[in-house]
Amino acid sequence: MSHAADTSLERGRSARDYKSAPGRPKRIEPPWGAATRNAVERGGHVNTQLPTSHVYGSLLHGGSLYALGLADVALVGRTSGAIKKNTKECNPVWRVLIVEDDPQMRSFFAASVERCAQLSLVRSVASVAEAKACLDQATQSVDVLLTDLGLPDGSGLQVIRHARTCHPACESLVISMFGDEDNVLASIEAGALGYIHKDAAPDDIANTILEMKAGASPISPMIARRVLSKYRSMQTNSPLAPVDIEHS
Repeated sequence: MSHAADTSLERGRSARDYKSAPGRPKRIEPPWGAATRNAVERGGHVNTQLPTSHVYGSLLHGGSLYALGLADVALVGRTSGAIKKNTKECNPVWRVLIVEDDPQMRSFFAASVERCAQLSLVRSVASVAEAKACLDQATQSVDVLLTDLGLPDGSGLQVIRHARTCHPACESLVISMFGDEDNVLASIEAGALGYIHKDAAPDDIANTILEMKAGASPISPMIARRVLSKYRSMQTNSPLAPVDIEHS
């Protein structure tokens, strides 16, 4: 590139201004061809997803990115950084408390949470007392409670109720060997938003947690069928009173 064209680019002007300048070197067509050059000359836009080496290569050779000055390249870089920053801010990190008395299961769940960039492990504990102590810490915010029901010193239902009291926004997910309708309904009444049977536990519990935080209510298919059967039997035993449409 001539000194004049180089100076022009530093000022934010285009190499096009020097297309007829004396001693101008022969233009080298960039990799994406004349079609893009013509579009740019007519005031069109350059695909900013082109490899960075292509953009700089064209500028260094006085090529055909006529409408793209050095200031524009910097602007594209700043805009890209802002988009990445905003995307990161839109993906909050959820803090998870795990309550599971089986050491292997507890480690399995904890590893899944720690692998996920959108989750942060608060603690993994084995009892109701430990869970309550963790929830009582004023500085320890908890967004998700992952709990078993059968614990050595009580029930996971106690932990769910305590979490709702200390952290009203906390969402609870039960993972238990208990698959009967009574435990499922009791968990829902206590405040659980999901119920997964351990026999049907996913390989990556982190995905299930993220689904729940996105608005879903994860429940194992076998659990859902049992709950529906229980509901139908309740409706059969206590039929709803008929509605008088004419006078309603």
